[in-house]
Amino acid sequence: MRSGRRRRRASLVRVFASILGQVDVSNKYIYRPGVKSYPRGVTTNSDGGIESYEMYYPVFQVMQEVDMVLNLHGEVPSDPSTVSSFSYCTLSPFISHPQNTHILNAEPNFLPHLHCLHAAFPRLRIVLEHATTRAAVSAVKSCGPTVACTITAHHLALTVDDWAGQSWNYCKPVAKYPDDREALREVLREGTTMSN
Repeated sequence: MRSGRRRRRASLVRVFASILGQVDVSNKYIYRPGVKSYPRGVTTNSDGGIESYEMYYPVFQVMQEVDMVLNLHGEVPSDPSTVSSFSYCTLSPFISHPQNTHILNAEPNFLPHLHCLHAAFPRLRIVLEHATTRAAVSAVKSCGPTVACTITAHHLALTVDDWAGQSWNYCKPVAKYPDDREALREVLREGTTMSN
């Protein structure tokens, strides 16, 4: 009995509830179960993260059918010397990234993968976790009502100048430029939410 509980608990740990900021007609929040995905090497403890979404396409298809949420950590791994060949998307088996991929452009370099996943699974609810750039906000908006993003509070206040050389403000994904911060503030003022 205890081992069964542990297995169930371990399974539940892998499935996260995702609050999408949605309100139904009775003004109650709608909670949907979701799965969080980390690309390999992009954040703390992600060394075992994925290098290709392709093997998960059957899972994404089922998630789409049962209205689950795919929560994406939207960055590609830093790679200072070579063009990355990570293949997150079957529709474009080789999406190349410019040389010198680093923490400031890792999110914009991930956005083609977001578009590709959305094209492959147009009804799958996708949340780009902790968006940090104007490009991410634009990408999410262009995907339509099944794609949303989350914004963390420190990205509304900080820019690159606040963490460069000040380790107490350093947190991945890092805050970007003033224009990016303003884009995040703008989308909050718009009050945009994912539709039901």
